[in-house]
Amino acid sequence: MSKSESKSESKSESKSMNRCMNKSTCGFRKKAAVFWGDYRFLFLFYLSETACAAVIFTLYSLPAEAFFYFWILTSGIFFILLMSAFLHNREKRKMLLEILENIEAQSCVFPKADGVNERLYQKIAKSLLTGRESYKSGSLYAKEEMLEFCTMWSHQMKTPIAAMQLLLDEEKPDTPAVKAELLKISDYSEMIMTYLRLGSESTDYIFRKVSLDAVVREEIRKYSRLFILKKIRLEFTETGRLVITDEKWLGFEIGQIISNALKYTKRGGNVRIRSEGEKLLIEDDGIGIRPEDLPRIFEKGFTGHNGREDKKASGLGLWLCGQVSKKIGNSISIRSEAGNGTTVILSISDGPAVVE
Repeated sequence: MSKSESKSESKSESKSMNRCMNKSTCGFRKKAAVFWGDYRFLFLFYLSETACAAVIFTLYSLPAEAFFYFWILTSGIFFILLMSAFLHNREKRKMLLEILENIEAQSCVFPKADGVNERLYQKIAKSLLTGRESYKSGSLYAKEEMLEFCTMWSHQMKTPIAAMQLLLDEEKPDTPAVKAELLKISDYSEMIMTYLRLGSESTDYIFRKVSLDAVVREEIRKYSRLFILKKIRLEFTETGRLVITDEKWLGFEIGQIISNALKYTKRGGNVRIRSEGEKLLIEDDGIGIRPEDLPRIFEKGFTGHNGREDKKASGLGLWLCGQVSKKIGNSISIRSEAGNGTTVILSISDGPAVVE
């Protein structure tokens, strides 16, 4: 081995030894700082008491032997108090470390608080843990709800996709029928986007004065192919109303109601749209709804007797309508009889002011 190699090895060994010494020194300093921080008041009291005793013994010219006995006695008491405090704090720190390691547990048992401030700290910690658990529960519920919605939505999407595949496999595809199925896919895409926007903290609501008739006409134009394909007659009596609302969200709500009317009205049936005061009525002479299903018609995922018969309903459309109504300040209700059609009633107020 050359001299240069041996020198480099010795240098590296000395550097590693220095690093170890520095680490041990830093570790000792940290422990000493923690120990002093925990027991500084006890040390300061002991030192100040000893200093005061020394001054008093000196001023009164008391024998040094008496001071020595006093110092032995106070030192013994100080040592007992110090050991007692050390053992108590070590046990408490052990419990706190166990709490920190098991912070994911539903409940934490804190050690007995020493003093008012420590009780307040424990209350703050418990409050933060409770808030954390509530947030986790809320997030878990939201994820489960999202998964449930997406599952129902994906099943709903399968029907028009399968129908389009069958139509396109024909030698001469029925173009209007293909476009009708494409419209359904577009509706379902809009449905999931609406669901995501409803659950979002940021909203894109723009409330302004709009023509109710213009919103209705836009939705009728959107579903015109389905009206023609099913040969359903439409009667639209213009309302002549200007309302303060969010045009896009109101359009979604009206579109869903028209879509349901077309879905459950037989070929050659009728759909009527008219107003009664502040109420917009969308009526059809379709299959209607059974009385036992009416109370649950706005529940998420509820399809009722008609949905079970149809086997294509997801129970999402009317639930979304109910949620949108709450967001934009409308109310929605349904009158129906099995076999005698359905009337959906939208109460849309004119609103107090224009907000953009």
